[in-house]
Amino acid sequence: MRNTLFPFARICLAMGLALCLRPVDAGAAVRAAEEAPIVIYTAVTATTPQIPLWAAIKSGWAQGRKLDVRLWKNFDDLRGVLLAGKGDIWLGNLEGFAQAAQRGAPVTLLAVTGWKKFHFLTTDAAIDDLDSLARTLAQKKMTLAVAPADSPAIAVLQEIGKRGGPSFAINTFASQQLALDLLRGGIAHALLPEPLASTLLAKKPELRRLASLEDEFAVRLGGPARLPMIGIAVNSRLIDQNPALIRSLALAMQEQAARLSDNPQAALDVLPNEVRAQASEDILLASLAHDLILALPAWEVRPELEAFLRMVAPQAERNLPPHFIMEPHRVALPAGIPE
Repeated sequence: MRNTLFPFARICLAMGLALCLRPVDAGAAVRAAEEAPIVIYTAVTATTPQIPLWAAIKSGWAQGRKLDVRLWKNFDDLRGVLLAGKGDIWLGNLEGFAQAAQRGAPVTLLAVTGWKKFHFLTTDAAIDDLDSLARTLAQKKMTLAVAPADSPAIAVLQEIGKRGGPSFAINTFASQQLALDLLRGGIAHALLPEPLASTLLAKKPELRRLASLEDEFAVRLGGPARLPMIGIAVNSRLIDQNPALIRSLALAMQEQAARLSDNPQAALDVLPNEVRAQASEDILLASLAHDLILALPAWEVRPELEAFLRMVAPQAERNLPPHFIMEPHRVALPAGIPE
């Protein structure tokens, strides 16, 4: 029995080694990666920040690649997606990206596309600026209502207070709850994001827009009236697989945002129907009037990014992995692009 089986075992072993040592078809792996759909995660509640991405897609950026568009519901949902490494391209808040990257997620920030978002609303006609709002609330021992509950606006407002600006006691709400309370008259002063602010202004004539948080930050602390809050991040795996595709996305978003910056109607037209259905066209146009259609590569605004993260997510900012902010050499940018 031993003499019969031993040659057979040797043949099996030889065949196994031959299979293991056979050259890997690298080309097949590359082709499989290029043929797989590009998975994009976005949210219907974001309007302006995703305009550059959709404009790039509609201009032909994907070069015929299939797109699989999925929606995240809230920041916790997005965080789970990032930590699991699901998807190729994500629209999201910068502090969420930074926190996920710090915890090992393969997240690289490609571009900033959301810059102006938060507005102070009030029903008090006697209040004419942020300082008078702070005095009124302090005298009445009232809090400023802020939504959403994990809003980065809270850290920005606190930074204004630390630098000599007005200080506020804050009470946080879910966006839907605060909207209902404002409409019913239970709350008279709030700090809310767009396009929710424009939606409420259209529904309740007594409400008025008092100030923009980003404008107040610039007036009191200096710099441009913008903060890098929302952006487009990519899976580090996709950068390694297809740097040219990522390079072209960064450039296409920048070009398309510049094209649409003074044409809000054309900007709205690039958004998917699911996003546009969240509010009427009049409200979305009103919201865009207080926003910036601007897409800048992450490496061009690194100082702004780092300063913003130090305010809203200091622990994450101190421990960011080297791959978090996209660098030009990773996508082999052509001559003429700042490095």
